[in-house]
Amino acid sequence: MKREELKELIRQTLSESGDEKRKIIKHLIEKGANPVDAKKDVDKHYAHVKKKYGNAPLSKKAEVIVTLAGTASEGTITEKKTMDTKTIVKVAKYTDQNQHTLARFLVAKEARFSKLEKSYQLLYNLHEHIGHATQGLTTLRYEFDKELKSLLKKNYSNWLEIWNGL
Repeated sequence: MKREELKELIRQTLSESGDEKRKIIKHLIEKGANPVDAKKDVDKHYAHVKKKYGNAPLSKKAEVIVTLAGTASEGTITEKKTMDTKTIVKVAKYTDQNQHTLARFLVAKEARFSKLEKSYQLLYNLHEHIGHATQGLTTLRYEFDKELKSLLKKNYSNWLEIWNGL
């Protein structure tokens, strides 16, 4: 990118969003960021960063923007959900009745993890058909559990409460 284009890019940012955004872009460029990517990332994440880190120093805001740009999925920042207590109590009840696969199915269904919902449903059907949980079924459930735990951590603020109910 040519120097004139860079200056124009910075001028546009200044006129659009104010001095702080321009300073963050300048900071990112000085630290080696691509100017076009820096502007795009700041435009995309600045409002969120300003809201959450309003009093933070400029360098901290720039750091957070870079982190968000590298980890935000599908271009959106989403707040974690909370699974309702009624469902968690129902899950714990199934677990107490030794219905572990059914409890996991319920969590996957409530969380709308359709792949895991289908997997636990099939596992449950096999368990019912055979009459007990074979070592193979237990191993499969363990593999599904790793993915379930990962998705719960990522999407639910009360994931530990949910997990402890299982």
